[in-house]
Amino acid sequence: MYNVTRDMLIEILEGYIKLAKKLDGELVVLNKVDDEADEFLIENIKDFNLIKTKKNDLLEITIYVDDEDEVYEEFVIGDGSDYSKVQKIFMKNFLSISK
Repeated sequence: MYNVTRDMLIEILEGYIKLAKKLDGELVVLNKVDDEADEFLIENIKDFNLIKTKKNDLLEITIYVDDEDEVYEEFVIGDGSDYSKVQKIFMKNFLSISK
């Protein structure tokens, strides 16, 4: 699980959207709030902007290909303390996708 700000998560989601398209899959965000969870299909950033999030929300991001979860990661909306980790891991991987 990575602690990120909402703005950081939007950057990360842009990479996930590209990866989902490349894999011919679907990007789903599960927003866990207290004991409830809402699931959203994300095709572009505008879809994510419709999701209300607040600090400490847990978001599970999954790319499904042929009904199998191919990519999965958890993020918590917070202070962005994992910024350097996220940049090293995700941004580097997503840059190679766009090529």
